[in-house]
Amino acid sequence: MKKFTSLQVNRLTGKRNCRNIFIFCTFAFLHFGFISSILAQDAPPATSDATTEVPKMWTNDALFQLGLNQSAFVNWAAGGENTYAGLGRIAANLNRKGKESLWENHLMLAYGASQQGKKFTKTEDVIEIGTRYGYHAAKHWNYTGIVTATTQFDKGYLPDNDTVATSSFLNPLKVVASIGMEYKSNNDDFDLLLSPIALDFTYVLDTIFGHRYSIDPGKHMTYGLGAYVNAAYKHQLMENVNLGTRMILFYDYITMMDEPSLRVDWNVIFNMKINSFLAMNIEMGLLYDPKVKFDVLENDVIVGQERRWQFKEVFMLNFTYKLGGKKA
Repeated sequence: MKKFTSLQVNRLTGKRNCRNIFIFCTFAFLHFGFISSILAQDAPPATSDATTEVPKMWTNDALFQLGLNQSAFVNWAAGGENTYAGLGRIAANLNRKGKESLWENHLMLAYGASQQGKKFTKTEDVIEIGTRYGYHAAKHWNYTGIVTATTQFDKGYLPDNDTVATSSFLNPLKVVASIGMEYKSNNDDFDLLLSPIALDFTYVLDTIFGHRYSIDPGKHMTYGLGAYVNAAYKHQLMENVNLGTRMILFYDYITMMDEPSLRVDWNVIFNMKINSFLAMNIEMGLLYDPKVKFDVLENDVIVGQERRWQFKEVFMLNFTYKLGGKKA
């Protein structure tokens, strides 16, 4: 089997990144464009009766956030290095609520980076698009199906070696599709999706990344079939201070007898609104994915791979602008 050097990996993925990002983002916006066209078709015809109330079935909103950080030093005796950092996010939702059904669509784009001296480091990188359809079954319960796709814009590297790429656009692409029952509370502060059957796909565009995501050599994809749980809770702690948390569990029936099979993805967000355009966020994420493996090094030589718990924390004071809450 042909082996690639880290430089070849970077060149191969670099040539394709712009094209692939364009294709994926085009798909994402076509998805929302398609829904918008349905929205327009669903609009009831105008009536001359001014007293007739037109039903409002669609809601849409978008949140834009931008956080910046900078420090500079000139002849500073205590030492220091010039630093620049930024993080931008766009979160958009388009939902349709019928008498017996609920269709929710979301798009989330996020990218953050910092530069300290001459070192450039990625701090956040997410592309996520998803759709969820539910049909009323009983009080608080819906029959629900979801599809979610997640990838990233840019290359990621080993923490201690910025010449070895570990990810890039569509390397990997993770897709989850599930059907089950969903519980929603009256005020929408808690929802729980229980799915006994879910498909979990992990795809890499370049097979040279496959070994990091439990994909067989020369293959582009691996998949799992299992149970899926998605629980979310939000609560206003005090005026302008909110807590949100989400936990996603996936248990793979296929690998349950041979290796660790439970994936845990837990996120917590504290949000404090300062005014209409400023907010402060503290975010924490804990992830364990048995399909993601990390190289084990001894004297700078790879001697094996192992699974690890992953943790991230982000503190951001950001400019915020929100569009939405509109109905059509």
